[in-house]
Amino acid sequence: MPILAITAVIAAWCSHQYWMRLGDEKSDWGQRFWPWAIQGLIFPSLMFAIFNIGFGQSLPALVPQIVEAQRSGAPWANLWAFWSFTGLALVTFYWGAVTYCWMLVRIVLQAEDRVETLLVVGFFALFTFTIAGFLVYLAGWKYVGPGVCFALLPIVHFTIEMAEKPFKYATYGKAIAHLKRGKVEDAEWEVISQLEKVENDFEGWMLLAEMYARDYRNMEDAARVILDVCKQPDVQQIQISIACHKLADWQLEIAENPVGARAALELLCRKLPGTHFAHMAQQRIRQIPSTCEEFDEAKKGRKIRLQPLREETDHPQRSEPVSRSEAAAEANRLCVKLSADPNDIPAREKLALVLGEKLGKIDMAVEQLTLLGELEASEEQKAKWLAQIASWEFNRDKDAGNFQNALRKIIREYPQTSHAFAAQRRLYLLEMKFVEEKAATASR
Repeated sequence: MPILAITAVIAAWCSHQYWMRLGDEKSDWGQRFWPWAIQGLIFPSLMFAIFNIGFGQSLPALVPQIVEAQRSGAPWANLWAFWSFTGLALVTFYWGAVTYCWMLVRIVLQAEDRVETLLVVGFFALFTFTIAGFLVYLAGWKYVGPGVCFALLPIVHFTIEMAEKPFKYATYGKAIAHLKRGKVEDAEWEVISQLEKVENDFEGWMLLAEMYARDYRNMEDAARVILDVCKQPDVQQIQISIACHKLADWQLEIAENPVGARAALELLCRKLPGTHFAHMAQQRIRQIPSTCEEFDEAKKGRKIRLQPLREETDHPQRSEPVSRSEAAAEANRLCVKLSADPNDIPAREKLALVLGEKLGKIDMAVEQLTLLGELEASEEQKAKWLAQIASWEFNRDKDAGNFQNALRKIIREYPQTSHAFAAQRRLYLLEMKFVEEKAATASR
């Protein structure tokens, strides 16, 4: 009995494992196992156990030994448990035999070469059924179910690989080699052929888009590929973010099209609203010029010039010669731009420069940089704005105490920035200057 129970459990477990290996994403084969097990294994075993209890003379137990024990008044609970487990084991074997037959049919249908599969099945069946028939002959015909089950199990085991579809994967080494040799068209066809094997391979689509952008200089096709990637149902959020940022890079570096770059990042914001990726994209959008004219102006190297913490502060740094009317017009243009997007960091930074250095309105310039400090920016940027405020106020008020306090604030709040090191240097020079002046006064 223990050996029979153990072998029944092994047969049932193997049937489940092999059943699941035959499933695929396009069918509900895997989901059909448990209904099949309940109908063909659990339900019949449960009915056999219930009817072996016996319900009087009209419906006695199915096993004669239990009937005799009940009629003689002897204890029959152990007999009922023994025959219930025995029935469960036998039902398991018969159910397993039918299950293996069903799986063999599916193996033959799914195999690429059905003739070869049938030959393999016949070859193994010749040996396994011969051995199983001999064992059944010795043990008795009631063990036909276990015999057939164990005859079919090795056949399923050695033929199931013929029905399993190999895992498809794409490789782009050959395409990259073509690119290095300048064979762009060959590389394109190689990437496309690999994508035909694995349609949703993110790496392949990105390589194809980059080829369109860098090698063909065809930004429309590159953008179309990125859009298709973002529409794929199983695409991940990080992949959408990478794709959109890559498209923005190509628009800026290759096409020199800031409008297209902003559109790529706006696509990311629409695809992933409210996420960290959308938030980072919005921050990058603020850094990109909104028009091609502004982008061309930025390429000329006309950077926003904010004063560093210079060691000589007695003579303020002069700005480029410009009329006051031109500076006022530029300030008005920047104000209009900021009314449309108050978080445009480059525009607000440039407005502070115009107000502070070209129009001499230090208080208004300081207010603009203070507003910038409330936005999300890097520590280097915030330290630069504090340094600019300190420099402007010191040049205007000549208050060494307030200037030193501002320097200490930069060192305390942004210790790892370049402006913090410059502030330390400036404090040291101020202290040395103070010591020299004190020594000169004492010598007099």
